[in-house]
Amino acid sequence: MIVVVSDVHLGYRNSNRQLFLKFLEEICKPLGPDDHLILLGDILDFWRRNNVLVAIENEIIFKTLESLNSNIHYIIGN
Repeated sequence: MIVVVSDVHLGYRNSNRQLFLKFLEEICKPLGPDDHLILLGDILDFWRRNNVLVAIENEIIFKTLESLNSNIHYIIGN
């Protein structure tokens, strides 16, 4: 299976970290080593805020991604 997600904009005031975390837990956690999660641009919103603060605030997202058994592809860009 291939799962693609884009434009989450974590770090932006209108982003929804909890909803994205729920998506990772419910949709992506069951994926296996033959599956792919593609993070397709604008997952983190570094343009409007300090990069370090955005990363620290979303540590739970990074830990959850790290725990997945699928292949994860991060494509930068817009």
